[in-house]
Amino acid sequence: KVFVLVSILASAFLCHFVAPNFYRELAPGAGAAPAKERKMRRFSLLTAGGFALSAALTAVVMAAGFLTFGGACDGFILNNYAPTDRLAQLARVAIGSQIVFTYPFIHVGLRDSAQALLASVFGKAPARVPTTFGIFALTTAIAISLTNLGLIAAVTGALVSTSIGYVLPSLMLGQTLARRVRAGGASRGDKLELLAARGITALGVALAGIGVWSCFV
Repeated sequence: KVFVLVSILASAFLCHFVAPNFYRELAPGAGAAPAKERKMRRFSLLTAGGFALSAALTAVVMAAGFLTFGGACDGFILNNYAPTDRLAQLARVAIGSQIVFTYPFIHVGLRDSAQALLASVFGKAPARVPTTFGIFALTTAIAISLTNLGLIAAVTGALVSTSIGYVLPSLMLGQTLARRVRAGGASRGDKLELLAARGITALGVALAGIGVWSCFV
């Protein structure tokens, strides 16, 4: 079960795909340093604060749920509470509101990626409105048919989040460094970094495989 937890945490601490948009819209702030440097400093503080708050909230909720229900914790912890529990009802309303108001951020990224993929395959991107309704219908059908949210979070973390967080970045860095090594212009540090990148790639693949396997045993 440790690997299931690791897979879920991979989603909790994955850099959001709209982070470039946040960086682009962030004001650099005042100061004597160049605007780009001031902007990066503010973005770094924002990122560190966001990850720290996410870690604290995740730890509190995880510990509270386990100390309350132990091994009987449901994938969606609010299912463990009685339907008449007032605080649990408020929590369900809060989560429902969060899903409704954050869905547009997730949908925009998925829609744009789907249009770009279809354009590369068929030579022309589909219209925005049909793509929006198609994605909405598909995601709604999947949401209605699936009930174990813990399993979904674990599998998604093991496959998607681990790939984005570990496998793909280390692969891209490794390929860049490998070309430099083959060209004969790599330093000793580059060669060590290449080994580290290959190691991270192998670790990510192993975590993905073990995470998915752990979810179904």
